[in-house]
Amino acid sequence: MSTIGNLCNRCDESNHSSNNCCWLSTPCCFRKCGRSRILKQSRQSHSLGQFFLTCRICRDFQWLEDARASSMVSLESLRCRKANCLGVRKVNTSKKENVNEGKKFVNCTECGSDFQWYKELLMNNIESASTSSSSPASSSSSSKIDEIKRDKKVKITFEIEDNGLAKEFQFHCKIR
Repeated sequence: MSTIGNLCNRCDESNHSSNNCCWLSTPCCFRKCGRSRILKQSRQSHSLGQFFLTCRICRDFQWLEDARASSMVSLESLRCRKANCLGVRKVNTSKKENVNEGKKFVNCTECGSDFQWYKELLMNNIESASTSSSSPASSSSSSKIDEIKRDKKVKITFEIEDNGLAKEFQFHCKIR
């Protein structure tokens, strides 16, 4: 497959070609399955053309938009926080017809009980990234860290394509 003006025709992202699409095969969210999910495009009238990931074995399903949101946070923050659970939390979008409709959240694929709003998870990741930038780093990145220590400034860039999430993020983010 090819790209049209640097646009991947498999996932509609512009940072790679369709031959190198990182969404073609991703690990299944269910630890016991251990297989890969594949990228597909919806043919249903209510979601026509939207991309999603699905496992051929256990039928795990996730909208690509939600999977992209998962990739914005650290893997460690997606691990289940419940004692003795080895599951991974997956980003989903609330479909309930109430004030939370359309909001993103994470919950564990194994126990189903480790719930957290995505906005809160994202803010926690930003806080932990800013505190870890002041801790000692490995020798391979020491020059960059020295540069940060000298300037005492860190520039963090996020690309957010979610409706409303960018405004909420900007509102809750403290600029110092």
